[in-house]
Amino acid sequence: MKETKVATVPGRFLDHIEMCEPIENPGLIHITTSPYCRSETRYVMPVTVPLHDIFGPDETGELIFCDTPGFGDTSGPEVDIANSAGVLEALKNCKSVKILALSSYKSSGDRGQGIQKLAQILVKMIDHIEDRLKSIMYAFTNYKLTTDIHAILHDLKNSKVNNDLALRSDKSFVALLTDMINKTEHGAEIINLIGGNPKSLIAKVRSLDGLVVI
Repeated sequence: MKETKVATVPGRFLDHIEMCEPIENPGLIHITTSPYCRSETRYVMPVTVPLHDIFGPDETGELIFCDTPGFGDTSGPEVDIANSAGVLEALKNCKSVKILALSSYKSSGDRGQGIQKLAQILVKMIDHIEDRLKSIMYAFTNYKLTTDIHAILHDLKNSKVNNDLALRSDKSFVALLTDMINKTEHGAEIINLIGGNPKSLIAKVRSLDGLVVI
């Protein structure tokens, strides 16, 4: 991965991180990214990661990571409905899935709105999610490595959720948010796209329980 700048108007640029050539994993060839305020992903895109590439030649097996379309897509409600239906259909056709839920700093909002929305999406996507928390991992992108995610989550719960009867009464949502708080207590998984090592992240995903979506 490398940092670059993308022109929006003459003399004005957006910071961007993109893949470097050569791309060794063929599954990444069709994965697109952009710095713009729109989702680039239109379909569920699987990328197979052989475990021996990460942990060494003695490892066997593989993990399949799926890049999914965003929810709340900027292309309109029809696209958002189609994206949601496609993701749910893909989940139902898997023998088991592990959820790597990503929260981007750019969509987090100044009061944690993005994190709240992510939690609500997961609750709607997975029935009885409070019983399946061992299958979910949370990771955070575009945050400074010094950002205290745990403190942000605590503030969201104390300042907003505890003062909102509708949110406070949603047991599944509260359980998921509490799980996020618990799992970030000793440090959140902040992904460093430039200098980070994927080994730790993939090891944690590998250790998750698999769940079956019905």
